[in-house]
Amino acid sequence: MKQVLLALLACGLVWSQTPAVNSPAKKAQAKTQASSTEQSAQDAMRWPLHEIRVQGMKLITPRQVIDMSGLKVGTLAGKEEFDAARERIYATGCFDSVSYAFEPMAGGGIFVTFEVRDVEQRGPWRLDRLPLDEKAFAARAAKTLQGFGAEIPMTEIYTQRMSELAEAMLKEKGITEPVISKFEAGMKEGIIAIIQPKAPPPNISQVLFVGARAVPPQELQRAILDIAVGSPWNEQLFRIFLENAIRAVYDSQGRLRAKFPSITTEPSKKDKGVVVTVTVDEGPIFKLRKLEIKGAPISDEEVNQLGGEAFKSDVPVNLSVVGQAMIKVMARLTEIGYLKPTYHALNAIHDEDKTADLTVEVEPGPEYKMGRLDIAGLDIESEPEIRKLWTLKTGDPYRKGYAEHFLTEVHERRILDFLGETHSDVKLDDAKAQVNVKLTFKGGPQKLDNRPRDKRGVLKEERPQY
Repeated sequence: MKQVLLALLACGLVWSQTPAVNSPAKKAQAKTQASSTEQSAQDAMRWPLHEIRVQGMKLITPRQVIDMSGLKVGTLAGKEEFDAARERIYATGCFDSVSYAFEPMAGGGIFVTFEVRDVEQRGPWRLDRLPLDEKAFAARAAKTLQGFGAEIPMTEIYTQRMSELAEAMLKEKGITEPVISKFEAGMKEGIIAIIQPKAPPPNISQVLFVGARAVPPQELQRAILDIAVGSPWNEQLFRIFLENAIRAVYDSQGRLRAKFPSITTEPSKKDKGVVVTVTVDEGPIFKLRKLEIKGAPISDEEVNQLGGEAFKSDVPVNLSVVGQAMIKVMARLTEIGYLKPTYHALNAIHDEDKTADLTVEVEPGPEYKMGRLDIAGLDIESEPEIRKLWTLKTGDPYRKGYAEHFLTEVHERRILDFLGETHSDVKLDDAKAQVNVKLTFKGGPQKLDNRPRDKRGVLKEERPQY
């Protein structure tokens, strides 16, 4: 009887729980109990966090990394919290890798150790085409972006955060402008991060020069017109235009310290482009104190003769004229077998007495010698005659352009009758420093000869008419 009663009680318990779940009040109670059970299970996988350690970083302090993690000493933490902390640290863009390990402590609780590795490549940044003050942006970024400074981590994650900050600052000014970031090769600083609008840049409509006196602004405008006007605005590229075109103008006048301290842009009133205004600091005129040319495989006398007035000292430095004279020197070297000469110039500027020393290092390269001569298209009688006219012997220094000049002479001197198309194929064997030449001759149309002949076809003697 007792066993039957227990069975009935058990059946009644199950029955009483079933409808209770269908009641809203009981549902809430059951959900709370389940949540409490789940929370208890989660708490069982968490422990009091007593210490946070960081190692491996070189450019960022441990305190900064701890702040990035979002973890707090004294709270419960476990794998879930540490995974989230690792993602927060990596999301800053300051590190190439982030890992962690946690261990129990002797007195209870746990400590966690984060192993981080800094982004090795760092570089400068700049704003481009954004109506933001760069100093104000830098001050704001220093407060909100960890690791920010004159150089930043060169990662897409980090520069994206800079783009988001620029967008936020624009919105504060009432400007809705999508901002992106990109990396470019700078002129001197290597890779540089550019924060710029997503919209493509406008084209350059006009370039103006302020501060130019020794050189009329109109002359500077003409010098840069063809390469700059009409191209998309990009400050980095535009500075290259200045270095290649405008600096050459000032170098030709001895103004070796010419600078372009300021470049500003404003919308054009004539079209959708921009007007670029360049401030010029022309600097003083420098005189050539000493010019030295090293490495040329010809005598100093011949070098000076080729350079002429360009190589004289105690006159305003004119790098353009010196460059033209060096072209003559290079051309001379190609006439004596040095077919690939190069040179580079080094300036030593003395600001105290406004003079400059110029050193030109010539690298003549190998001396190429005449190798094999092949002739195609001629018969057994004509070929030997052409070979006799070819003055370069095997082992002689090869003169650049000799093959082309030789064929021109054959044509102009009418050495071969009914000569048509000719072609020269000059091949350099760099390994042997040899030049192998193939000359190809083709016959041309035979013109009708109207001179009088006798019955046998022999030309009649032409007699002068009086």
